[in-house]
Amino acid sequence: MTTERSLTGRDRAWPGEARPAVPSDWLRVSWLIETSRRVFTHWGGESLRALLAGPGAVVWYQGRALRGALLVDAPRGEVAEARLLAMHDDADPAQCVAETLPLVERRLALRGVRWVSFSSPEAWLRELLVAHGYALKDRVITYARRGLDLGAQGNPDVVVEEALLEDVPGMLAVDRAAFEPFWRLDAETLRRAMGEGTYTLVARWGASPHPSPLPGYGQREAETPHPDPRASALATAYSGRGREAVIGYLTADVWEGRAHVVRLAVAPAFQRRGVGTRLMAELFRRMGGGSDGAATSQGLPSDLREAPVGMAVREVTLNTQETNLRSRLLYEGLGFGVTGGVEEVWAREVTPAPHKD
Repeated sequence: MTTERSLTGRDRAWPGEARPAVPSDWLRVSWLIETSRRVFTHWGGESLRALLAGPGAVVWYQGRALRGALLVDAPRGEVAEARLLAMHDDADPAQCVAETLPLVERRLALRGVRWVSFSSPEAWLRELLVAHGYALKDRVITYARRGLDLGAQGNPDVVVEEALLEDVPGMLAVDRAAFEPFWRLDAETLRRAMGEGTYTLVARWGASPHPSPLPGYGQREAETPHPDPRASALATAYSGRGREAVIGYLTADVWEGRAHVVRLAVAPAFQRRGVGTRLMAELFRRMGGGSDGAATSQGLPSDLREAPVGMAVREVTLNTQETNLRSRLLYEGLGFGVTGGVEEVWAREVTPAPHKD
């Protein structure tokens, strides 16, 4: 319990109680969102009722009055993302966070979550998060490019195909190798992306085990006459391994004349060898109507999909971490420019408590 100074200037001590939310809290939480000044939101595709039914949903009462709500979802398995923090104007923000956040962290940690994150919190919330051990993880920046005339084609030794469900283990292995744990996707997220996304492409090594020094690879490849022995050995091992031989993948959504590259990942041993460029080139070709199976998913023909036609795409966007210099060089080399949009990700690693609530 903490002391709060009321609007009249008088100090009052209000005991609070945090408890797991239930779907029947929907009306009160909705009213809290509509009437409060301190509201943080970062909505995903979930409904408010669905969030309230999840393990990361906590409401905070003072007496019989709802004074706060914290809703956190875990769309990427080990990484949870705060969707809502709302508190009544008369509530003490520090007390609300101190009594709701640890409960959410504990409940999620018991279910395998390793990090809890907040995207672009305002100054009042950042101060409270820092007091609870949160720190800036990275900044996510947005790139955009108009038109589908990409120019560069990438490595011709790389074969790009539409992904099938049996490719998920290979895609997962690439993702784990290419990203640090905080940014990785889990198998369920990849399967969901295949079902919901317009394009899911995988890259495999073709017949030749040695990448060709073609333009568009980047300055380092053009100056290196001999391939990396490690990459060559891996390419030889990968070639002919069937559906497990995934060395990179890409997922993208298309809607209302715009496309967004949700994920581009390449196994580290094959980076800077035209694999990422090859995936992007094939995506642009398919969006422009230049493939024999544009906008397919899990082997379904395009006429069975409810996806917009690729010919309508006028702009392509994507996000990447500010510190991911290799990816930024790739995108800028393909004609993408920074839009100015920046999302700060604040996070803290959590550990399971020795008891359950």
